[in-house]
Amino acid sequence: MYCKKCPLDWGIVADCDGVDLFILKLKCFKLRNMRTGVVSQHKKWLDVPYDVPELGPEDIPKYFRNETEGNASPE
Repeated sequence: MYCKKCPLDWGIVADCDGVDLFILKLKCFKLRNMRTGVVSQHKKWLDVPYDVPELGPEDIPKYFRNETEGNASPE
């Protein structure tokens, strides 16, 4: 998946049982700590200064079920 305004590759679109899942490449983003204002850039999700929960196939339906209820976050 590419940005329409620039040549950056933002990641891939994966198909899971007919549902498009957008998998973002972290190296294309800069993260800013909202408390300190420090901007950082990382090559891997493992390197970010906070925990990113790993999602498995069993987690995906939780997001879609809640999205239809008006809440896109998992239970």
